[in-house]
Amino acid sequence: MAYAKSLSGLTTREEIVDVVYRVCLALDSNDKALWESAWARSPDITLDIGGNVSTGLEKINAGFDSIGPMDTQHLVSSVRVDVKDGSDKAHVTANALAQHFRAGQGQVPNADHLLVGSTYDIQIVKQADGAWKLKTWVLKVTWTEGTWDVMPQS
Repeated sequence: MAYAKSLSGLTTREEIVDVVYRVCLALDSNDKALWESAWARSPDITLDIGGNVSTGLEKINAGFDSIGPMDTQHLVSSVRVDVKDGSDKAHVTANALAQHFRAGQGQVPNADHLLVGSTYDIQIVKQADGAWKLKTWVLKVTWTEGTWDVMPQS
């Protein structure tokens, strides 16, 4: 199923939050076009997962290519948005739970998994076309349950 890259009728804050939801939905549905639609078109965009920093869409996509095929579910809550009226920059913080299974193993009873509790610290920018996009995404792992062995090796 292909998901919409943008939604209509949203307020500024809803548009900003939708960027976070969209990037997580892209991971869970292995939808690279949706994933790329959430990122700003800038060579200095960054994804920082526990201090492992990827800069530029090509390197960020390598992470997607590893995680996207897995059976995952990213649940985001406690979203806070700091944006001033008329600004083209927003700061978002959120909590997340992300469940990870090897591809095809999500519904296998007692399959190895990795559940990750984390905080997101995200900078979102408004593009020239009016769309809000990710500039930086810092994911800080707070706790884990399960085994890191399910994660693809880079």
